Amino acid sequence: MSESSGLIRGLEGVVAAETQLCDLDGANGRLAYRGYDIADLARRASFEEVTYLLL
Repeated sequence: MSESSGLIRGLEGVVAAETQLCDLDGANGRLAYRGYDIADLARRASFEEVTYLLL
């Protein structure tokens, strides 16, 4: 397929889905589940607590 066909390689800038479960800020390296920073969850939350946030 030629490059002039409009084919975009990679997913940068492509919205795959909209969700209220998580907030992804790739430019700043931030991921949050339901408003809780993933680094804080990894350090302090149990598996069950994180699973509850994803329901």
